Amino acid sequence: MSNSEQVLRSFFEASPENADDALLRLDGYFTAFGIGPNLIMPSEWMEAWLEKRAPFRDLDDAKGVTGAIMERYNDVLQKLNGPPQKYRPSCLPKDSSEPVSLERVSAWAQGFYEGMCLDPGWIPMIEDKDAATFLAPILAYAKSIKKEVPRRFSNQELTDMLDDLNAHLAEIILMIRDRWRKQKAPPSAHAPKVGRNDPCYCGSGKKYKRCCGAN
Repeated sequence: MSNSEQVLRSFFEASPENADDALLRLDGYFTAFGIGPNLIMPSEWMEAWLEKRAPFRDLDDAKGVTGAIMERYNDVLQKLNGPPQKYRPSCLPKDSSEPVSLERVSAWAQGFYEGMCLDPGWIPMIEDKDAATFLAPILAYAKSIKKEVPRRFSNQELTDMLDDLNAHLAEIILMIRDRWRKQKAPPSAHAPKVGRNDPCYCGSGKKYKRCCGAN
C-alpha cells in the first residue's frame, strides 16, 4: 500500500463511508474527468469531492490529504493514457478470471456518475441514443444522486451482468475516451500527413487506419 493510499484511508475513517468504497468512488470520479469532453480543473472537482466529507484537522492534514488525492488523480490518468492492452479499472479484479464484486463496481460507477455531473459536456452523449449505449453499462450500477429515482435493474440483474462488464468495461472506457478525443481534435488542412499504419493523431494508441482513418 502506498503512503498516499494510507493517508486517504486514514482520512476516510472519519467518514461513514467505507474506505474501500471511497477510494473506488474516487477512481471512478477521476476516470470521468480523464475520458470526458472537457477539462475540469482540480480546484473545481476537489471542492465538490470534499464538500460533504469530514473537515481537516489542521493545515498539515489538509496538505497531506489534498496531496494524496492529487497523486491518486495522476495515477488514474496515467493508467488511462498508458498501453490500452494493460488498462483495467480498479473496480475489477486484476485477473479477469476472478469473480467481480457488485459492491466494488457500484462504488466505482457512482464516482464516475458524480464526475460526469460536474461537466455538462456529457449531455450530448447522454441524449444521443446510439452514443448513450457506451454509458449504459456503467450508469446501470450507479445510484442516482436523486434518491427518489430507483435503479433500473435489481441487484440480481446487476450481478448477472457482471461477467460482461468484467470482459468489456476497460474497452468501453477507452472507446468513450477516443470518441471525445476525435471530436476535440478533428483533422485539419495543416495537420501533418499521417500514414495508414502510423499511430493515430488523436492519441488513442491505435493505428490511424483503425481509428480516425476508418471514417
